[in-house]
Amino acid sequence: MGEGTARPVRFIPRCGNAAAQAPVAAATPSLAYTVQPGDKLIVLSREMLTTPEAWAEVARFNRLPNANAVSVGQVLQIPLHLLKSQSANGKLLTAFGDVRVNAQAAQPGMAIEPGSKLETGANSLAVVELADGSRMKFLPGSVAEVVTSKNYFSRAPGSSASTTWFSGLVRLAQGAVDTLASKNTRRASALSITTSTSTLGVRGTEFR
Repeated sequence: MGEGTARPVRFIPRCGNAAAQAPVAAATPSLAYTVQPGDKLIVLSREMLTTPEAWAEVARFNRLPNANAVSVGQVLQIPLHLLKSQSANGKLLTAFGDVRVNAQAAQPGMAIEPGSKLETGANSLAVVELADGSRMKFLPGSVAEVVTSKNYFSRAPGSSASTTWFSGLVRLAQGAVDTLASKNTRRASALSITTSTSTLGVRGTEFR
């Protein structure tokens, strides 16, 4: 459990997976990709990476002796900052009492974009649904910012179609938040909440 300025961030596991509460690793975040028949890094880079030349960095990251020689079934770790991505807006589901988004009075249904700052006054609360379906209830006296809400794109195994992998980060400056993380989401990184003292993350497990 990590403490905010006023009240603690509260995570009560529904699935009993204590490992999901471990601090988020500081290592370079990456997404695993399994090499399919016919794959070459230079071809994958055109489909999945931010620039065609990024394949060279993927090769270095995976310490490949020969970037042109990858094997079917080989698992490559692709740094998230190299993957194509798109911002993904959340939505304000509930605004009870004095709730403000970016210092403006909030109304249910409004979009919650990356960078949005949310505040709840005394005897007020707000429920936000992130782009992956996760829900966060901000209790009275909370101040929070949606730092990251993004979908990363990766090619689906055995297909030329792409799949999306969600990454979300919320910074809690003060107050408390109850979180119900969607369990049916492909996550590029753990859904994370940072406070002034700690970072908590959950990957693929439902928490409240």
